[in-house]
Amino acid sequence: MNTTTRKSHPPLLFLVILLSVFLIAAGAILARTILGAAFHTAPPAFCTHAPELTEAAGGFSLPDYYITNKVTALNRYYIDDQSDLWGYGSNEYGQLGNGMVLEPGETTGAPVKIASGVVSVDCSVNGYFCIYLTADGELYGMGSNMLGLLGQDFDSTNYYCRHDNKVTSPVLLMDQVAYAQAGMESITALKKDGSVWWWGQYMSTYGTTVSDSEDFEKTTEDESNPCKMLYNSPRKILDNCVYAATGDWTGAAISENGDLYTWGLNIFGECGTPVTEDDFIRTPCKVLEDVAMVWPEQIEVNSPLEEIPEQMLYETVYHFNTFVRLKDGTILAAGRRLGDQEKTISLTGDLIAESSHTYSDTFVPVEIRKYSAENIKNLIRRIEIGTDREVVEQYLTANGIQYFYVTNYSEDTREHTENPYEMLTEDQTYFFFFDSENKLTEKGANLHAL
Repeated sequence: MNTTTRKSHPPLLFLVILLSVFLIAAGAILARTILGAAFHTAPPAFCTHAPELTEAAGGFSLPDYYITNKVTALNRYYIDDQSDLWGYGSNEYGQLGNGMVLEPGETTGAPVKIASGVVSVDCSVNGYFCIYLTADGELYGMGSNMLGLLGQDFDSTNYYCRHDNKVTSPVLLMDQVAYAQAGMESITALKKDGSVWWWGQYMSTYGTTVSDSEDFEKTTEDESNPCKMLYNSPRKILDNCVYAATGDWTGAAISENGDLYTWGLNIFGECGTPVTEDDFIRTPCKVLEDVAMVWPEQIEVNSPLEEIPEQMLYETVYHFNTFVRLKDGTILAAGRRLGDQEKTISLTGDLIAESSHTYSDTFVPVEIRKYSAENIKNLIRRIEIGTDREVVEQYLTANGIQYFYVTNYSEDTREHTENPYEMLTEDQTYFFFFDSENKLTEKGANLHAL
């Protein structure tokens, strides 16, 4: 007798539920995959307004790196087609070189002619001083003589009077100069004979430990000072170089045969050499070969702005990174949020608060992107509520978006502590809130949710 076995089918409702669960799970995996794709399949990204600078094109020519337009939150300096240097904005320290000083907060909107025959100009990000280079190789400076920076005598008994000695007209700092750049409180100069000179001070608002106030307030040279690197007058630090540059806290130079030397702040390995108990590399150290160009902290020559903005953004400044282009065109970087080494520091910004950071003290491949506020907005929109905090961090880093955690102050302990539940992008445009399980609960822009 023939028999037929009847197959059992699961109820339709069960199939619908199973399919729904599958789709939800697949969607979650896909979303996480899309969000994580950037940091799982590509090197970390950094942004610049001038990505063309990282593209190898022809041989090296020093005049290509002359700065002819410099804009900060306080000043603009520019060189016109006639090689005349002009400046306007703040003049609190005499940095416009017109023999005058304005009160803090006062500005001049009319450009002041400073000098003729100028090929390059630079200034402190804080507006303290300005330097310029003439076609015949003379380097001039004006503004704050802070700790002897502009070659004038100064009162070494009181650190807090370092801006009292104001140089209101240009003074000659050095001759036979081929190139020069200004840090926040320092100057780096390359002379025509290939020697590199550095003076002023590197003193970050970040530190491995909280320094003694006596060390902070020292006005004279002391190689053992844990919180600063200071030369009161120009000091030759290298020979046989073709290029030299400085950021606010870190310097770099390229030798005739393409060797890279770095010095200054190395708190996160930004000099490309192992982190030690000393936050500074006080003697230039060879860290790389076959280097075509180097940019401490920011890939930029001329400022992209042509006016002083109402609010200055520092979206393309990476204070704890150094970037290089090798002769074969490869782009590398060293410093914070690269690699998997970790370090906890005690001083965060101007506040005493511990924070932990990953870093690489060797140069690793990175991606350089053109900065776009709209692209940043679109990238942040892709971050889903409920995303793990660590994934958000990795995603932001992978896309060149800098961030930091809000610091809280306790009246009971009188201490500042990092709040791991409130994150801001570096320019404070976007915020992220996390719950106790490190899940994203809210995000927004200027306090309006995206």
